[in-house]
This record gives sequence, structure tokens and C-alpha cells, in this order.
Amino acid sequence: MKTIDCFLGDYYHDKAPTYHAINRVVEGLAGVTLRDRTLEQMQDTLDSNPTLLIIGLENRINPKDTVVDTWLTPELDKQLADYVASGGTLLALHSALANYPAESLYIRMLGGRLISHSDIYCEVRYVSSINWPLRNAVDFATEDEFCVIKIDAQATTVFMNSESKHGTQPAGWYHTFGRGRVMCLVPTHNPSTYELPTNHQLFTDAIGYLIS
Repeated sequence: MKTIDCFLGDYYHDKAPTYHAINRVVEGLAGVTLRDRTLEQMQDTLDSNPTLLIIGLENRINPKDTVVDTWLTPELDKQLADYVASGGTLLALHSALANYPAESLYIRMLGGRLISHSDIYCEVRYVSSINWPLRNAVDFATEDEFCVIKIDAQATTVFMNSESKHGTQPAGWYHTFGRGRVMCLVPTHNPSTYELPTNHQLFTDAIGYLIS
């Protein structure tokens, strides 16, 4: 039995649309169990060595408070890196790229991070630059945040870009980290985009690749 453990949702991002999108994919897979986890379960989850770890939340727990708490402790930072380097697999979604220390092992492992995003939605087109590791080409447009991303071009391979009136940015990339694998996907902030068939295919191909 393969296991996918998800850590989703933060102050600015509702968990439900992302979980629903992932669950739709998993329902079509045989022998795969999807588990919804809380941050309090992170250490136990890493100890259980899941087939795939999906993170879709930013580092800040309470971004509107005077004193802002973050969940990525130095201990968890090392444990996450050790999990992947030892053969684990990580999928980082959207806000999982946001507000983490640039010098952390986590960001080094992701090979990229969010720098900024547009204040309002605009038309964003997501296009795959190569048709691998995905089985299907990606080309869809939606109203979304346009995200500015900084990646380590020497450490990763970009397979999808985002295009808008603001320019072109990386939107999907993957690489190995030690004996493990990492993939990052920028779309989407807009929950309605999860219902697009092409975006569902993107999730299907990405998860299928990562648990293979």
C-alpha cells in the first residue's frame, strides 16, 4: 500500500479545494491511501516514511498577529531534508514556496521560492515547456495570481511556465535531492482553477509520476 500524506491550508489558502483536487486523483489510483495531516503530526508523518509528502501551506501560522509564529523549526527543517535525501518524495504546491527562510534546507531542497505575486487576479496561462515527466502537455488559462519565482537553475529542471501581462515565470519544476525526488507546482491560488480538466490532468500526471 502506498501512502500520500498532505499538509494543506493556511491563513490565506483554504484547505478544501486543494484536498478535493488531490483526492479526485487518488480515487482513480489502486493501492494508494490519502491521509490529511496537521502540522502537529509532521514529525510522526516523517517517521512513518510516506510514499509521497504533499505540502501546500506557507510558513507563517498567524500572519496577521503582531508576533508571527512559524512552523518550520530547525529540527523539522533537517528532518524534512533527511526524509527526501533518504529516498522520500515531496510535492510542494503554491503557498509551500512562500515565507520560508531563503537559507533553510527546505528552500534549498525545493530549488525555488516565491518572491512576490500580483495583488489582483489577472489572466495567467500555464504551458509545459517539455512533455516530461508529465504524460500530457499542459496549456490552460485562468484568472489567478501571477507569481514571481526565484529558482536555482543549476539544481532543477523547469517543465512548465506561467505567462501573463507581467511576463513569464517558472511554474513547475522537478529534480532529485539525494536519493529522493522533489516537484514544485505554482498553480493555483484561485480555487475554481482546480475544476479545469487540464489542471486535473496536471495533478494526475504529477502525482502518478511521483509515486511510481
